[in-house]
Amino acid sequence: MNVYATKPLKSKKRIELKDIVINGKMNALKEELWKQYGYWCQEKDMQPYISKEDFKVSENFYINQSGGITFDFQLYELAPYAAGPVSLELYDTDQLIKSDFLPPMPTLKTEL
Repeated sequence: MNVYATKPLKSKKRIELKDIVINGKMNALKEELWKQYGYWCQEKDMQPYISKEDFKVSENFYINQSGGITFDFQLYELAPYAAGPVSLELYDTDQLIKSDFLPPMPTLKTEL
């Protein structure tokens, strides 16, 4: 179930995960999210609720204010209800996400 409808301001066309991930990089994205899930579990002092084989990339995502991508998972998807909802954030995504969907990098002015 999708919670978010990510849309660019100009086209207003709904963006799906397959639209933003660089071709052939979905498995790499899954690996990065699995690592983040492991860090989340360590922070909560709990064992993973699901196996790596059962882990799926959430279609509920948005580009956050810091320029990263936040993936939200439904209750029970990655943790028991008592743990609350799980959100995993990825930064440094230029090797995974198409540049059209990444925030512009600041330009440094240099004086000669």
